[in-house]
Amino acid sequence: MANWEKKSQQLKLLTSEMVSRLALLSLFLVSVNASLADPINILPTLPNTMIKSENLKCQEDSLNLHLGLKNMTLWAQQMWDASAKQAVGLLSGNRYQLGDFDECLQVAKPIKAQYCLVDIKLDVPSQYSYVDPFAREYDPLLPAWHKIYYGGARFKQRLDKIKWALCVPASCSAMDVQSYLRSYIKENRLDVIENVSVYDNMCTQAQRPGDAYTTYDIAFILLIATLLSLTIAATVFDYIVYPTTNVWKWNRESKSVDLIMCFSSRRAMQSLKNKNCVVRGLDLTPLCGTTTISMVLIIIGHRWGFRLPGPLQNYEVNEQVFYNYFISIFTSHMDLLVDTFFAVSGALMILILLDRLETSFINPFKVLVFKYFRLTPVYAVIIFFFATLQYKMGSGPLWEVFIGTDKRNCQQTWWLSLLYLNNYVETDKTCGYHTWFMPCEFHFTIIGIGLAYTLHKNPRIGMYLTSTLMAISVAIPFALTYIGQKPANIQFNMDFTTNPTNDDYFMTIYIKSHTRAGPYIVGALFGYLLYRRKKSTNKLNMTHTRILLIISTLICMASWFSGALIYHPSYVYDPLQAALYGSTIRSLWAAGLVIGLYALIVGPPNFVKNMLSWKPFIPLASLNFNAYMVNTILPVADTASRRTPDHFDIRNFVTDAISDTVMCLIAGLFLYVLVERPFRLLITQMFASKLTTNQKNSDFIPQSLESDQDFDKVLPLHR
Repeated sequence: MANWEKKSQQLKLLTSEMVSRLALLSLFLVSVNASLADPINILPTLPNTMIKSENLKCQEDSLNLHLGLKNMTLWAQQMWDASAKQAVGLLSGNRYQLGDFDECLQVAKPIKAQYCLVDIKLDVPSQYSYVDPFAREYDPLLPAWHKIYYGGARFKQRLDKIKWALCVPASCSAMDVQSYLRSYIKENRLDVIENVSVYDNMCTQAQRPGDAYTTYDIAFILLIATLLSLTIAATVFDYIVYPTTNVWKWNRESKSVDLIMCFSSRRAMQSLKNKNCVVRGLDLTPLCGTTTISMVLIIIGHRWGFRLPGPLQNYEVNEQVFYNYFISIFTSHMDLLVDTFFAVSGALMILILLDRLETSFINPFKVLVFKYFRLTPVYAVIIFFFATLQYKMGSGPLWEVFIGTDKRNCQQTWWLSLLYLNNYVETDKTCGYHTWFMPCEFHFTIIGIGLAYTLHKNPRIGMYLTSTLMAISVAIPFALTYIGQKPANIQFNMDFTTNPTNDDYFMTIYIKSHTRAGPYIVGALFGYLLYRRKKSTNKLNMTHTRILLIISTLICMASWFSGALIYHPSYVYDPLQAALYGSTIRSLWAAGLVIGLYALIVGPPNFVKNMLSWKPFIPLASLNFNAYMVNTILPVADTASRRTPDHFDIRNFVTDAISDTVMCLIAGLFLYVLVERPFRLLITQMFASKLTTNQKNSDFIPQSLESDQDFDKVLPLHR
């Protein structure tokens, strides 16, 4: 009996201990669940049901969605599953909480779904503002809000601005979603959220209005089909009728045959293969290498730049570009590459036009008209593509923002682009942000023609005029920068890459012809110097060549590397310094460049000259313009279509950059064969005077001399 009582007491003690442990475990689980609710999450979960919307259809569909979620219905759970729940990777720079774009759009019944990216602005208390806003490292024991707080650092990723994916009923407009979320935040006192915004171009449905083929889409397809058919037919005709004719002799056959041969891809490939860069004894091949390398670097720069505004898992790695001097000295002045083209273009315009004027008078208006028709055909095809089929290339969370916006802009302002006014009129609706180069090039052509004719008539007055224009090209950006308190240079930060039209410097300084003319004037002086030297048999000796190359290298390095000082977060703005730097840096870069090119063209062979004169650079230089026109298509489409945040690393970046370069050159070749060369030859045929019978018998125009019939857009020898 005593033994039984003893066992009973032990059992009671054991039971009591187990109950106590279970109670403690329950309390622990409750506390964990409580802590996992809101306090531990940076951002609370937002609803995807607009059950109190003023839009009755939206409200009805939202109630059905709400009921479906309660009943665990598949379609409703898909919509919830496709929405963002918690911020993932925010503290490492991932502002885009994308959910599942395709899963959302797969929901088609009983209601249709749409995918919306909600802009969320966090309200970070000012008490967390005492940490250095330029800090790259944070005390791990401090609250996370210190890192999220935005203190105004120009190149810091704004972690207080988040894109949040919600899969909502398609019957709800962007305004419906915005209104309901704002009221929901207010009712539930979600003080961590300062504001939410939902824009129309941030919402996507499975059946997009832009997917339907319009008359303009069909017209573009017919245009390309026609050009392709003409090229194929002309090529077949060429091989069948003239199989043994290695060099086509223009104006020897009938006019109709010449017109057919304009479209022959056989002759187009021969013209690329047979190009040379010699103008009256001056070997300009180093210009081909310089411009081709510059174009490749522009393509690489755009691949990096257009990646920034998109979903990036590790954006902090990209911030090193701005904070690390060693990296920044190579990346901060990529904009100078465009000035390389302006300088080369100015030099060639002066050199070739003065060379032509030696033997015969050329109507300056004719030169300008010819230039217009040389630039415009490829440009027009690209604009037509942006306004039509580019939108149908894909889809994605940011497709409407980037591709859709470009489509609308091109449909509205295409005529301004073709008139080369798009860098002055309706600049906030530019068709392709990179096309600002085109009106500048055309406007500079007018300057070049005026300078060339003045230098030909009266070299002394021409030099005075050139010097005056050079001074004006420096004075204008100086005054605008100083008076307007503008930055010293373009800043390729997140705000700029997201929407360049919101960047004041880009809109008022960067794209304007009157602020970018400096390098072109420097190039014009270089061209005139080459013109004065072209008949001379005296060459620079190796010592003088090396001295000029060293001077050129020092000027170019100083110009390029100085950008890192302007970019660095520690830079303190000074209006006078910014004005001096911004007004002279491009001209200094161009001056350093042309000094080196002069040494290479006039001096003896050397390693640098041999490298820049690599034979493949000659045909590749003929594709530079076309490659530039298409170089933004792939990186922009890649960013716009990205469903998940990208992880940036060098291996993937190099792979993408190489792919972009190859694809751009292939597309450039396609445009050269189908559009550029045929239309250039057609215009040449239109402008060419009729030859006499004697001329027909003795003076034909061989394909190797096609370049003598034109004034090129960038290089004179790929016309």
